[in-house]
Formats: sequence, C-alpha cells, structure tokens
Amino acid sequence: MKRVLLFIMLALGTSGLWQAMAQTQTKSKPFVHCIVLDKTLSMVGRDGTKQGTTNIWDDVQNYCCGMIDGFSPSSTVVFYTFDKGLYGPEVFEIKGEADKTAIKNKVRDVTVDGQYTWIASNLAKVIEAVYKQYEDHSIMIYLLTDGIEEQQPCNIQKVIDGYEGYVGDYDHLYYVDLRGLLSNSKNPTTKEFKDAFENGRHTDIVDGFPKIVSMSPMFPTIPHEIKENEEKASSFTVDQVFEVTSGELTKDFSFEASINNGSVKGVKANFKITPSKVSIADMKPDKNKGMYRVTFEIENVSNVSLFDCTIPIQLKGCTGEKTLTIEPSSFVIELVKQPDVLHDTLEIHDTVVVEKTVIIEAKDKEQTVTVKHNKYSRKNKTKE
Repeated sequence: MKRVLLFIMLALGTSGLWQAMAQTQTKSKPFVHCIVLDKTLSMVGRDGTKQGTTNIWDDVQNYCCGMIDGFSPSSTVVFYTFDKGLYGPEVFEIKGEADKTAIKNKVRDVTVDGQYTWIASNLAKVIEAVYKQYEDHSIMIYLLTDGIEEQQPCNIQKVIDGYEGYVGDYDHLYYVDLRGLLSNSKNPTTKEFKDAFENGRHTDIVDGFPKIVSMSPMFPTIPHEIKENEEKASSFTVDQVFEVTSGELTKDFSFEASINNGSVKGVKANFKITPSKVSIADMKPDKNKGMYRVTFEIENVSNVSLFDCTIPIQLKGCTGEKTLTIEPSSFVIELVKQPDVLHDTLEIHDTVVVEKTVIIEAKDKEQTVTVKHNKYSRKNKTKE
C-alpha cells in the first residue's frame, strides 16, 4: 500500500494529493427541509373573540412558497401542519420546478380550521419523526406560527434541549414568529420561548417574514502545504467552497469571517484574515449550481512558524430582516510542511530528469503511469 501511495504522489505531485484529500472531506449528506405550519383560525383573523385579529393567511402562504423556491435541487421537503394535533407528513423530492410547484400547491390547499395552538408537544413529535426517518441527512426545520402556547403544562426548553441532542453540524431550527403581524395581538411571544430559541446552538427565533438564507462550508478542514523556505511566510491563500442550501443570495448579502488567535508551539500567534466581511462580490460561482468559492488571504502578523499549525476560522451570519445561517459556523486550516518525495537518506545528485514507466498493482489490476523524477545517489552508487 505504501508503494502504491508513493507512486501516486510521484504521478500527481504532493499538491494534487492534498487537494484529493480535501475533496474527501466534503459534506455529502443530502438536505431535508421540514416546514411545520400553524393552521389555527387566528391565521385568517378569527381567534374566538369578537374583536378578532388580522388575516395573514395569504401572506403566510406566499412566504412559504418563496421559501420553497429557494430550496436547493436534490433536497427533500417534509410538510406538516398543526393546531392541537399534528398532521402529516407529506414528503416531496425536489428534482425540478414541477416538484416545487406540487409542494406550493399543497401549501395553498391547507384548510385553516384549528381551535388550539399546541407548539411544544407537536414540535417534539416532528423532531423525533424527522430525525428517525432521515438520520443520514442534514435537516432544516421551519416552524411558522402566530399563536402562543395553549397546552399546559409546557416546557419548550426541554424540547430544544432534546433537539440539540439530535442535531449535526449542518442542521438548524427556525421559529418564524408571526405575532408581530397581528394588529390586535395582546399576547407577545413568551420570554420562555424567546430564550429557548435565541440561546440554542442550532436555533433562531425570527420575526415576521425574514428572508432566510442557509449556507454551508464544504470543507470542514482545509490542508495547506508550506514549503521549506516559507516557514515564516508573511501570508498565504486558501479557497473555501460554500453551498447555498436554501434561499438566494442578494446584492447586499454578507457574512463575517474571523480567526481565534492563540499560540503556536508556545509562541503567541496573530493571524489576520481577508476578507473579514465577505460580500457577494467575493463569492465566485463554482462549476456546480448553488456553490460559491471564496479565496481567503491569511496574514502571518506575528511572524510565527507555520509548520504544523492549525488556524480556526469562525463564520457569522446576520439576523434581522434577512437571516443568514452558516452551518457549521467554523472550519480549520491545517498547515503542514511540504513532505519530501524522496527519503531523507537519499541525496539529489543532479537535475537530470528522466521518464520511466512503472507498474503499480491496485485491486488485482495493473495500471501504468508515467512519472518524472530526479536522478539521485546513495553511498556513491548512482540510481535512476
């Protein structure tokens, strides 16, 4: 196996080998988008009182349809509705625009007739069902409701704690709070709900109809080779590829990148990353649809040795009218000294380059590759 690896290194070059290693670390899990939609009467302006509230149902449907338009191809959509009970799921595979149309038609066919809003217990059922069915997927859950919890006793924090036990790096749960759209709403979302969703590691609570964009860095770890004469290089560049998994990038899109500086082999380190605020101009479309490449420059401000150094990069999206979630919110750059292709005991004799065909065996099959290597000597004996 070591011989095969050596020949591959000779054939591809060490940089090609590291690139191939990085490619093996890409996120391969397909995405599941789970919509959990409140269908109680308050959505159409009927809350059981004479005063009533605002009819927001058409806007809610249009918002859901806009979300569906932003879901990436080859993803799965799981659709639930709820009031006191939980209804569904309806499952759709997105392979083309016709599939998105079918999901949007399902949203528009929902009958609004629920009397009570039970949020926590139904959300717990959704989480359990979805993670049982799609344990090998990355899961995004969107809970849309204009209600307040009417089931008592209720412990939403327990539900969120249970959810955090399920989630992977690329999962997220959004509480889309529609109460602010109701002109006569006298019952704001409780502090218990706000705290539970705002403090969760993979959860957010957002008001109204935010434009939700979800994005994922494709390489959790990026290996980067440092040559012998670049041990204290002033800077270097690496590429990261981001996949937009839901929503669409707009001209005012941006996110922050930063480095948690620490120490390298006991020496205080100071690295600077550029761009620290990534805009749409920095996102270069990749060959695959929905993927964008960003080139980051890392400046070695403290002039420390870069050999065997790990640099953690933190990513932070924005919240508000436009909510950008980046999952996972970090990746690392692993700097390694460029390995010598020849063994340490072998000495370069001259720069005469020869071509030689070698045979390597892999999986009982022979492959022929042409490699170039230097003539070298050992113990006064010349070899090629």
